[in-house]
Amino acid sequence: NQGTNFTSTKDEYKKIERLIKHQDNRKYWLYAPGEKASMWDEFYGQGIMGLGWDEIGDLNLLGDKKNITETIQKKLKTESKSFNSALANYEFRDSISIGDVIIAKKGTQEYLGYGIVTSNYFYDDLRTTFKKCRKVEWIKKGIWPEPSADIVLKTLTDITKYPTYLERLKKLIGIEM
Repeated sequence: NQGTNFTSTKDEYKKIERLIKHQDNRKYWLYAPGEKASMWDEFYGQGIMGLGWDEIGDLNLLGDKKNITETIQKKLKTESKSFNSALANYEFRDSISIGDVIIAKKGTQEYLGYGIVTSNYFYDDLRTTFKKCRKVEWIKKGIWPEPSADIVLKTLTDITKYPTYLERLKKLIGIEM
């Protein structure tokens, strides 16, 4: 039962082993449900999150981030590098995982709620807009003003790597896992 720098009983060792195996590997994402949160009520009611850029079609038909960027530039007829747009699409498809926490926001000043991702990426051609989807079990809905009024403007942002900010958000919104 060694496995550590101190001796332990068999029970203690098993508990330590379980803790290691069940570490919280989930990520936390800030997410804008449409411009000025225009899709929030619909997404909340349908238990989904959706992503725009409908012109580029199903992300499963596009390759890596570079291909997504080139497709955005071509379809939207822009010379811009479209880095944030391509990154949002790429991460929506490839980086979000089942079990991750999505925190919906409106602009740079309000949080709207949070939920847990329950599906992989899918493309819903029956929707008229925001066809890139994932199912989400929305847990809480409300309005929580951001005290510092500086929520990032991007559509999708992984905030896992900012533990101080994340802990403050968890307390503000009441996120419990």
